[in-house]
Amino acid sequence: MRPYFGTIKFRPQAADNAEAMVSARPLLVRDVMTAAPTVLHVTHSLGAAQHLFDEEGVQALPVIRGRKVVGSISARDVADLLAREPDGLDRRLAFAMGQAARVVRDDAPVAEAARLLADEGIHFLPVVDADGNLLGLVTSTELLRVLARLLDSN
Repeated sequence: MRPYFGTIKFRPQAADNAEAMVSARPLLVRDVMTAAPTVLHVTHSLGAAQHLFDEEGVQALPVIRGRKVVGSISARDVADLLAREPDGLDRRLAFAMGQAARVVRDDAPVAEAARLLADEGIHFLPVVDADGNLLGLVTSTELLRVLARLLDSN
């Protein structure tokens, strides 16, 4: 078994902002996103991705080059590729990843992220700044938690 060298994590400003949920300003993606997401780099291998999916218990992750999101890959993608090519653990993610991931800006309204998730049938969106640098992730689960908190407060 090959050693696993870890993942890249960013540590932008914390984003669990309860004040924004009760303020008069619109709720923004940065208020509900998960900062410092686990990501894969385009040069990581399928084996590293498989290990990370097993360790983290997640179903999909963004793939980055530098701090820019260049795609995404799911546990299913990796499993399907390895079923077809059992010796492919050393193949780079650039070979296997899906099309460019949809992203949402950190200053976008939460409603925009919710529409994108629903319309695209996806479960997470990488959150980027104005320069396209990855800041975090927003997931359908997080948006359901926001909805529950908002409904509970009314």
